[in-house]
Amino acid sequence: MVYGEAGSGKTLLSVKVACSASRIGEVFFMDPLGTLHPELLNRVFEYGEGKLENVNVIIPSSFGKQTALLEELVGRGMTALIIDDICALYRAELIKKGAFDLSKELNRQMGLVKQICLKANCPALVTSQVHSRPSGEVEPPSWRVLRHWSDYVIRLARRASVISAWVEKPFKTRVFLNLSEEGP
Repeated sequence: MVYGEAGSGKTLLSVKVACSASRIGEVFFMDPLGTLHPELLNRVFEYGEGKLENVNVIIPSSFGKQTALLEELVGRGMTALIIDDICALYRAELIKKGAFDLSKELNRQMGLVKQICLKANCPALVTSQVHSRPSGEVEPPSWRVLRHWSDYVIRLARRASVISAWVEKPFKTRVFLNLSEEGP
């Protein structure tokens, strides 16, 4: 799981992973907010020599539909599963439903992601935006659920043109990334 504030590079990283995986086979890219720009896809895939025809973009209409779409992917062959902001629709539905019920549903979704990847023998990249805590720290919604199901947890932060990545699970370290729309 990769998390960070808006503009930290989560979507660009997701598109780059999709580009790389598309050279090998079919990729499922779930975009809950429906904000993935075709221009970004085209630029990254042009420079990264990906196969755009191997990428299936899925836009769920609700948090419940997101679960149903993940259920449909169980047992499907793929080279990667990418969900760019798994908590987007969770945050949108917090107004209507309680956090407890939504956290249970998110827990189910993360379990389905794990099941999909185990059956397809493929990686998943799940991203999430963050919210601020009273202490001033930032974390994704339903942080314990996301952390539990994720083998790796990476926090991204952008300062000017430098993106820092803090690996928080399974070990702690800091690296700097140079992400651009060009190149692999």
